[in-house]
Amino acid sequence: MKKSLVKGMQYTISIFYVLVLFKIVLLKYYSISDVIDGGGAFRSYNFVPFQIVKDYVMIFESTNNWLRGFANIFGNIVIFVPFGLLLPTLFDKMRKSTKLTFLTILCSSILFESLQYIFALGTADIDDIILNVLGGGIGVALYHLIARMVRKNIDRINITVVILLIAGSIPAYYVAKIEFGNLLGLTQHEIVRIGNEEIPTRPVDAQGSVIKITNGQVVYFDGIKSSNETANSYLKQKSTKIVDSTKMYWRDIEASRDEAIFTYREISSEDFENIDENTVLQIWLNENTNEAEVIVFYEVPGTKGNEDITADSSKEEAPESNDYQEIEGTVLGIEHNKLVVNLKTIQELVDGAGIAMTDEENVKKVVIELTNETEFIKRISTDGVTSTDKEGKFEDLEVEQSVIITGKQVGDVFIADKVIMYEFK
Repeated sequence: MKKSLVKGMQYTISIFYVLVLFKIVLLKYYSISDVIDGGGAFRSYNFVPFQIVKDYVMIFESTNNWLRGFANIFGNIVIFVPFGLLLPTLFDKMRKSTKLTFLTILCSSILFESLQYIFALGTADIDDIILNVLGGGIGVALYHLIARMVRKNIDRINITVVILLIAGSIPAYYVAKIEFGNLLGLTQHEIVRIGNEEIPTRPVDAQGSVIKITNGQVVYFDGIKSSNETANSYLKQKSTKIVDSTKMYWRDIEASRDEAIFTYREISSEDFENIDENTVLQIWLNENTNEAEVIVFYEVPGTKGNEDITADSSKEEAPESNDYQEIEGTVLGIEHNKLVVNLKTIQELVDGAGIAMTDEENVKKVVIELTNETEFIKRISTDGVTSTDKEGKFEDLEVEQSVIITGKQVGDVFIADKVIMYEFK
């Protein structure tokens, strides 16, 4: 292989690697235009060595979810391995001085962490620097191992490094796509619908949880019943008439990391009569007769056959409680001393995937009253696993923001003691 070709491949790989490094380290959550416009919206720092390890151990102990933590730690190491390999092949001084190579790796990592803090692009973390230098050190060690194997022949070293980096980029891309595909823009989670040709495209007229099916009508709660009894107490009973022309479907869901497949199949009148309590339904009404035109049924795992649901459970008013309770949802509206929140229900899917159902098809509105004593907390997460709580204020609230609210329920109003506002950066 010609020297000029190898050198050209080295420079091409190096440029591509630097671009990838900038994307992963600095532009993971923001675009270049965001940086030009003044940077991101989150900055913090950590000067405590190995704090990230402690955090992920604690998360593993409480959730048993070790994969994302391991991938994050391992990723900070692996991303700098090519750096340790490339520096000695590109610069003669680096080839002759391991100390200079390590110093360059250290300064580069410090520069990246400093830029994250300066432009509010994330957390400047001493642990990232430690893991980056460890990864760069592995790369330097690999370079010297290769040099020893080819008896320090520069041309053979360069060729071997190029081949190794190209070969290593394939599994690295595959792992990055699986674990961080959405975050890095490598994949996009898609929803595929099969058999939905007869399903109206307009918004649903009603959605809720089945109470019973009787006398040509379906009786249901006007929201999805969940394990949160505070949220359930806001549900009211409704009914819709079923006629011969009503089309009914069952929706099955299969999901992976990359997509969710919604399969609709038409059901018979016998299947309809055997629909279980707590099954979720979506209803589209005939615009002229107000009778059911189309009904779609599906299950929310963990709610089937719940004995708490009865036809007599309708409440004109939510009960008053002296106990502190917690609700979670998305902000729909903000007033001077009130919030309107759409309570969240999670549709769990296979392989750990899930859909948070808080869109216009699943609105379960709750009025939240804020007082002078209401505490506001900003919970900021940069990786979806760990988070930092900071003091917040009413002005930090935004429409479509995810919130957790602790307080007391009085009639139809939930009086907030604490509001936790999520920010994902």
